[in-house]
Parts: sequence; structure tokens; C-alpha cells
Amino acid sequence: MLKRLIFLLPLIFIVACSSSDDSPQEMQEEMEEEEMQETYSFGINVSSDYLSDTETGKVYISNIAGVIVFEADFVNGENYDFSFEAAPGQTFDFTLYRRFEVSGANLYRVTTFEDFIFSSYELDRKDVPPSLEDVSLEYFNFGQPDPTEQNLFYTLTSGSYSSDNGGTLTTSSEQIRNGGSYYMAARNDSDAFPRYFWQESVTAPINVSADFSTLPFADDVMNISFPANDDTRSIVMGHKNYNSNSIENVIRDEISSSKIDEMNIFLKDGLFDFYEVLCSYSMGNRSYHYNELSEGLDFNISNPDFDFSIQNNTIGDFSASTSGNYDNFNARYEATDDTSFNVIYNVVGASGQNISFSKDELFDAIFSNILLISANGLEPKSFGLGNSSSVNSFQDVIQGFLNVSVNTDTLGHTEQSVGEIFQ
Repeated sequence: MLKRLIFLLPLIFIVACSSSDDSPQEMQEEMEEEEMQETYSFGINVSSDYLSDTETGKVYISNIAGVIVFEADFVNGENYDFSFEAAPGQTFDFTLYRRFEVSGANLYRVTTFEDFIFSSYELDRKDVPPSLEDVSLEYFNFGQPDPTEQNLFYTLTSGSYSSDNGGTLTTSSEQIRNGGSYYMAARNDSDAFPRYFWQESVTAPINVSADFSTLPFADDVMNISFPANDDTRSIVMGHKNYNSNSIENVIRDEISSSKIDEMNIFLKDGLFDFYEVLCSYSMGNRSYHYNELSEGLDFNISNPDFDFSIQNNTIGDFSASTSGNYDNFNARYEATDDTSFNVIYNVVGASGQNISFSKDELFDAIFSNILLISANGLEPKSFGLGNSSSVNSFQDVIQGFLNVSVNTDTLGHTEQSVGEIFQ
């Protein structure tokens, strides 16, 4: 037994020496790694009503490989200063995750921002009108509605027509938009243009009864022309006190289910700070959308140039190219089960001439604990390019997207955008 102990002692000594020799090098490498770490910081300030009663929220930071390096929950009414350590000089993605329940189904609205700009952001529901005042309008001597118009009212408002008092037009609304301004327009069969009612800074209920002929004309004309198509739609909006999160007032919503190459939109210049036109049309199994923003009505939309092509639109291997001058893009995907869940996933980023991304690993990491939901089930729904440089920076575009409705697939407001909707 003594001989065996004498034999083992040198072996123990050799092993100990070998381990001792490696430790300083390993410790040095660990110290160098710690010294090379950088602190990345960002903040989110959550309003008291950003999340609904059935909704939960979370944020993720991930690297280029889709590996999540930071995650945190957030609740209403709190301000958060987040930070994490990582190697210096990296770029990261920021993902906003929202889950809520409707009629027993789980709805997920998830947006990933590529090459995230680390700053402080507001999570505030700007899609809710800032003022709710009752509006009741009654106009007699209206005459007869224009039979060529699809809708009696040019604006999205509730109203009715009766034949008494020479034709009486009545409308009521609680939706006061644009920070408290109200716009309504209607057209009869004897006037060349619609007449409009406009009141700015509404801070009390409106109750008007007057002769329709006393209203001014909306006699400025915007012309919109389309390429060959199967059906078209155009929406004209006005923005008051414009910024990337402003609430719009729909001036005119016109839909045509037939092939049409031109539309004339009647409205009034000078009422709003900015006017925005959104057009969409389809040809066969492809649909396109286009928008343009202007301070006045000194522009016509004529056969927009859809200067982009998509090579691959899967979530794991997206690639597209453009010859246009755009500064942001948005790709939307969706997965759904009729009874249990619906997922809308947006990828938003700064645009160059060539765009590519792969987000399947990140998506699967976010939904790793949820059955039935995976990147393989995502279907491409739309792709859009936007130019916001003259109105707001890309950081403002991020902020605008954070503040819009959970059901939207738009980038807030951009000066100009083009895109394709997949069937």
C-alpha cells in the first residue's frame, strides 16, 4: 500500500503543475474579454394606456445571427433605462413584442428594427384621437344627392339624407381628429364641387343648423392617374400640426372595382399643413400601393415608377433591390390559426440599393416556448419602401412605428413610398 501511495504522489504533482500552468493564460483571456466589453443603453417610456387590459409587452435585443442577448418585460406607466454588455462595435436588432387576447385567441404583433439606433423612445398610443367632442350638423336646402357619387359624404363620417326642407343633410360624429379639428364635405347634383365644413381647435361640442348653400366650395382639384389595372383605390388625407406621429383626417376615400386610369379628387388647399395621397391598384394576382406627401396641392400622381424588384421574400432569406432613393423598408409576414392565434411580424430597416435579411432564427427564439408558431409558418404579405428624409429621420420613423395601432402594417408617415401586396 505504501508503494502505491509513493507512485501516485508524483502523478498528482504533475497534474497539479499542468493545471497551474494553464490557469494564468485562461485568466488573462477572460480578463481581456471583460476589458473589451461595451455597455449598450436605451430607454423606453411607456404611457399609461399603451397596452390594453389583456395585453402584455416585451422587448428583445438580438445580434446579427438572431441570438437574443437581452430581453425585458414592460408595463404601462413606467419609464425604463435598459443596458447590457457586449463586444464593442456591434450592430443589433430591437424587437417590440405585444401579445393580447381577443375572443379566446392569442394575437401577436411583433416588429423587429434592424440596426437599431440606441436612444430613448416613447411608447404612446398616437392612433387614439386626442379629442372627443360631439358634432351635430344639419343643413337644409341641400337639394338632391349627386347620382354619380358612390357616397353622399366625402369624409368618413356617419350621416343621412331626407327630402324635407328642400333636402336635409344631417351628420353626427364623436371622432374629432388632427388634434381637435373637424372636416366634413358633401356634394349635391346641382353644384360642380362639394361643399365643406371646417372648424379648427374644437374644444366644445358643435351643433350647427344652416342653409347648405352657405358652405364654401372644395374647388381645388387633385388629379391621380394609374397604369393599366383591374381595380383602384385612392385615399386623400390631411395632416394638421404634422409630425411623424400626427393623426390624419380622411378627406376622401374613393374605391373603384372597375378598370380606371384617372381620378379627380376635389378638396380645399390651405386647411391642412400637409396633404397625403395613398393609392393602390391591382393587376392580375399582384397588388401595388403608392403614397405621396406634400405641403400643398401642387402635385399630381401620374403612373408611379415601381422601381424595385424582389428576388426572395421568405423570412429566412429575403432579398430585394431598388434603383430608387429610399431610406427605409418594411416587410410584413403573417401566420394564423383560425381558432387559436394570429401573428403579424414586421421587419423594418434602413434601405439602400440592396436589401437582405434573415430573421427565422430570431423569430423561432422569440416563440420557442409557444406551440404551433414557428418561422416555417410565416407567409409574406407585403413589402414597402419609404423616403422620409425631408420630414423626419429614420430614428423618427422608428418612433412613428412604435406609436401606431397594433393592427397597422405601415411605417407611420413617409414623404413617399412604394410597395407590393402579396396575394
